Amino acid sequence: MAIHGKRRKYSIIPIKNSISGVWKNIVQMGKGSNLKFSNVEKRRELQIGCGDKTYFWLDKWAGDFALKDRFPSLFALQMDKFSLVQHRYSITNDQVSWLWGGDTTVTQLELADLWDECKNLIQNVELKKKYDRWMWKQEDEREEFTIGNLRSELDSMTSIPETQVLKWLSWIPKKINCFLWRAVLDRIPTRDALAIRNIQIPSVVCALCSICSESVDHLLISCQYAQLVWTAISLWVKIPPRYVLGLVGLLEHIQSHCSSQEKKKAVYMIIAATCWILWRIRNNVIFNGKTTNASRKVGDIKALSFV
Repeated sequence: MAIHGKRRKYSIIPIKNSISGVWKNIVQMGKGSNLKFSNVEKRRELQIGCGDKTYFWLDKWAGDFALKDRFPSLFALQMDKFSLVQHRYSITNDQVSWLWGGDTTVTQLELADLWDECKNLIQNVELKKKYDRWMWKQEDEREEFTIGNLRSELDSMTSIPETQVLKWLSWIPKKINCFLWRAVLDRIPTRDALAIRNIQIPSVVCALCSICSESVDHLLISCQYAQLVWTAISLWVKIPPRYVLGLVGLLEHIQSHCSSQEKKKAVYMIIAATCWILWRIRNNVIFNGKTTNASRKVGDIKALSFV
């Protein structure tokens, strides 16, 4: 709300298109009609307690609608359109009294009748002496919303297969975790990527082999230099080498040949280290004019992995 909140729209899931980032991507994904994750508003369900997390006018807590949509003329008169339910009632002798929060008192007969209708509607809602809970509907089941469950659901989607192979591993430094994530999504500034974005560069040829154009999959997987490195790494981790076309295929191949979870994590870490070292070799060649043999770099990869 602090970053994306728009007081004019009164949206329960605020987003400003001018601000990019993870939050915007999640909200936009939730609007995708081709995903089972779509329609976030219908997937969310409120279990109201004392009203400490529920917006009086904006949330759907007194039926399948928000009060701002059911009573727009009353909503227009409100002083605080983001007021919580718990601030709009008082309890005396176990009787709930609902409070008006508008700038002016409801004196017009028609508006007074609407406010009485609104109070009669929300009078049937049972308030409890406990915190509100947001539930997440999954087919016929309902469970308390957690980031972990949502992440598991996103991981199970077949519409974004590149992310299936990614693991956020605490053994790996954050910058290398982020680099591998960007590499899988083809978001690192290779020469191919820079040329597509109309950035003037001397050549799009790979800096390591000088044969093919420098794409992510070529630089990290199919380049002759990279192939020598991967052959040595395959022997080290005792996984038979296999010809793959891209980084996603390599990660899938490694995962299918590891039996224990610990070994999967270790091998995944070594792959991340290898990709990071190959990227640094490429940058050293381009920006510093330094070259080195593959066997020495395999030693650097082993050292980095152990660290």
